[in-house]
Amino acid sequence: MIIGACNQPRRARGMSLVELLVAVALSGVIFCAAWAWFWTMSTAASTTRQRLDIVCRLAFAQRLVAADVRAATLVEPQSGLPTQQTGLRATLPKDGAPDDEVLYVWDARRSVLWRGAPGSYVAEGVTQFAVRYLDSAGAPFAMPADGSSPSGPESAVAAIEVSMTIARGRISVSRIWTVAVGSLR
Repeated sequence: MIIGACNQPRRARGMSLVELLVAVALSGVIFCAAWAWFWTMSTAASTTRQRLDIVCRLAFAQRLVAADVRAATLVEPQSGLPTQQTGLRATLPKDGAPDDEVLYVWDARRSVLWRGAPGSYVAEGVTQFAVRYLDSAGAPFAMPADGSSPSGPESAVAAIEVSMTIARGRISVSRIWTVAVGSLR
């Protein structure tokens, strides 16, 4: 009779093939779930970055147009532009010199809003730019059909309402703002 043979511990023999396959399968499932989460977060970050870029472009254009209109003595539509373009002209006073004219033109074909057209562009990706001229009561201003500027003291534009949309890829942001003409004087 052999004494102690049953009481000896078994030696570790390593992992079986089934245990190894289960570990690989679980690792694959965890990796796939982590990859899907990473892909979703990366797409969300890219979309947020694009939206932020559009909002910054729109805010810059809004500040620039508003500053020029607030400083202007006269604001009127720009006549003589091709049908795919919309224009806004502001006359800015200069001390002891002739007044400056600032021209904003939206070129729908190129999706660009220009300042001092052709000059430097204010924003690219502009898919919509519209200007409504308002009288002192805040009512829409009736502009002459020929695109010329109205005359007389009762025909002065008191404010403008600008509607602008910038798009990039599948994302677009719109903003509407109203600015009083000459409010800095």
